[in-house]
Amino acid sequence: MRSGNRLGWGFSYYLPTKVYDDDKYQFAGLRIDSASTRYSYDSVNIGVSFHANARYPEEIIFFPAQMSHAWKLGSTVYPHIHWIQEQAAVPNFLLEYRIIANGQPATGAFTFSVPSGNAFPYTSGSILQITSFPPIDMSAINSVSAFIDTKFYRDTANTSGQFSGVDPVLTAVTVKEYDNHILKDTIGSKEIFEK
Repeated sequence: MRSGNRLGWGFSYYLPTKVYDDDKYQFAGLRIDSASTRYSYDSVNIGVSFHANARYPEEIIFFPAQMSHAWKLGSTVYPHIHWIQEQAAVPNFLLEYRIIANGQPATGAFTFSVPSGNAFPYTSGSILQITSFPPIDMSAINSVSAFIDTKFYRDTANTSGQFSGVDPVLTAVTVKEYDNHILKDTIGSKEIFEK
């Protein structure tokens, strides 16, 4: 079997059609530090519980989200979270992110992002919800292993000014995971540092 053969028989590292996948960042597996008690591990729902008095920017979970080698360079990224919803309102969830390409300065301003919609309608009880944030434009990135530096908060007092008011949810809320949906065009990269 010949590797990398796009036209003849055998294996090709290019995918035959458009394919999306998750780049996942589980909150329960991340180290969290806080002098307060405004968030904690939730061992029942397996996630991080942001309490009703969680504050921006003090209560923060952050992680460097490295782009997979299978990611189609320059394609849009679709961020979202998985969380336990127990009422119709959505808390003041807040993302801040910046994009860093390899070989470029590891600096730059962070962009605010607030929820843009839920995947499932809420009717009653406790459901596993997916809440989306606006897409991230990655059109300027043309190299593998770029990073999206990501910060996540629950801004109950609307200190950031990004919401229409204070958080409408008056209870603790558990977040399980942050994901980026990515478009893949290969199963990986043919070279270590380039597609």
